[in-house]
Amino acid sequence: MSICDRVFRLSAWLALFWLMIGGMVSPSFALEKFDNIAFDSLTFKEGLSQSTVTCILQNREGFLWVGTQDGLNRYDGYNFLVIKKDRKKEYSLSDNLISRVVEDKSGYLWVGTTTGGLNRIDLDTFKIAQFKADISNKNSLSDNFINALIVDHNGMIWVGTSNGLNYLNPANLFFTRYFNNPGKLDSLSNNEIISLMEDSQGNIWIGTGSGEIDCFDPQRKSFTHWGYDPDKNNSFNQVRISSMAEGPYGNIWIGTEGKGLLCLDPIQKKIKRYTHSFSNPWSLSSDIIYSLLWDRKGNLWVGTGEGGLNLFDPITGKFEIFKRDIKKKNSISDNSIFSLYEDRTGIIWVGTAVGGLNKISYW
Repeated sequence: MSICDRVFRLSAWLALFWLMIGGMVSPSFALEKFDNIAFDSLTFKEGLSQSTVTCILQNREGFLWVGTQDGLNRYDGYNFLVIKKDRKKEYSLSDNLISRVVEDKSGYLWVGTTTGGLNRIDLDTFKIAQFKADISNKNSLSDNFINALIVDHNGMIWVGTSNGLNYLNPANLFFTRYFNNPGKLDSLSNNEIISLMEDSQGNIWIGTGSGEIDCFDPQRKSFTHWGYDPDKNNSFNQVRISSMAEGPYGNIWIGTEGKGLLCLDPIQKKIKRYTHSFSNPWSLSSDIIYSLLWDRKGNLWVGTGEGGLNLFDPITGKFEIFKRDIKKKNSISDNSIFSLYEDRTGIIWVGTAVGGLNKISYW
């Protein structure tokens, strides 16, 4: 039995156990009931620079940083401060199309863009250093189109681009590039990197634009591949791996843009798949997934394309769906969810395709 199946069966058994003894205490990872959920939206009317929210981060000072397709926004709970590319300034963002934002161990913000490479923001001075691809420098960024950006537990920065994976040491600002090498089985499987994640063991998971998933072992400096197998019912080739998140017991949850939600068991090398079914109202609302979030309470939030926000219940295997309803004031503002983030207080923030930023609150 795979980890994914064990998670489901153990959760169901515990739920029955607590029910039999009177339900005096509920298991810590049982899904909460969200009958009282409400969405508060923040758009350009509240000062957000643009309504397509691609990424969200809370830095050590408590500010919420929101990336859009027209600038980076700092939100203090009341107002937005907008940072944009300015050709008149010496230190400026390289591009207004923000794809990712992270904070390193020194407090610098690193901002990935879709055409202008990587930016480092010093929040004390607001000076911005730009890092771009340079074909004459092998220690530069491999490509200026950045899709993914993470900081690992050692403080190293991993940058996923449309042409290669990059490893950056913030101390010396040298980039180490990783590419596919057809002659090496343990090289990167595909050069188009869409998503990145570090697991609890320190391994780096890489989602590609053609469906391959790689796991990089930093000690061995080698890649293990999870890709298309025509002889097994777990193939997901030719589909973008948009997002990844580690769940209970070390299983890796994977969002794809067209083949639903996958639960990968790295130990038993098995994959469980969740897809939309027209005949099942409790199934995943859309097979196009853009974002994933396991929150601190053990809930899996799934952001879809045109299917709204889904909440997965590991006990029942059902998805609760939140969609835009023009008749309801506090419904979600858009049905395409590009980004999900949980802040230090446990508030879930939802970035949408055209509806701005949403904050989940409870009555």
